[in-house]
Amino acid sequence: MVKRQRFTTEFKREAVRLLDACERPASQLAIDLGIRRNQLYKWKAAPGQGSGPASLHSAV
Repeated sequence: MVKRQRFTTEFKREAVRLLDACERPASQLAIDLGIRRNQLYKWKAAPGQGSGPASLHSAV
């Protein structure tokens, strides 16, 4: 059985920042970070990450 990975809030924020910087394609960034590509997009859309539709409502 594979143990579930846990990532710190700082790691998630940095990953989203790198994704927003568009220095590399999301697929290459995910490989470099050792995560799935869709995980980057989930973190970006999560409340409190500063971007995406969900964070617009959390700022109110």
